[in-house]
Amino acid sequence: IEQTVKAIPDVTYQAALRAVSNQGLPLREADATSRVIQTEFTDISQYDERAASQYPQEERLVRFRILIAPNPKGVGSSIAIFGIYSPFNIGFATARRNERTIPKDHPGMAIVKRLRDDIVKAVGGE
Repeated sequence: IEQTVKAIPDVTYQAALRAVSNQGLPLREADATSRVIQTEFTDISQYDERAASQYPQEERLVRFRILIAPNPKGVGSSIAIFGIYSPFNIGFATARRNERTIPKDHPGMAIVKRLRDDIVKAVGGE
């Protein structure tokens, strides 16, 4: 999901960190310089057990990546939020080449939307 907000990138980054924390997602990386936030893999069945039960374990484990940059079209910030999973995990450590963005109908998208909504509410959307 992509979103533009009126707040400057540093303020948006802080709001995104709070949104991740408010959702109870375990933080993997938070780089204020690059304005990249990533969570650890989380079993989405903790958030929606019924919807997640339709997926095999490797497709229920999702991590979230939030990228924040200055708005290229003017004032404010551009936000991109990704849900990422490893549907082809074969038992070894997850390699980035095995990672894919979750499909739009994946239950993890509800978390992506909540993250977006929390950020927009905190800083004001456009």
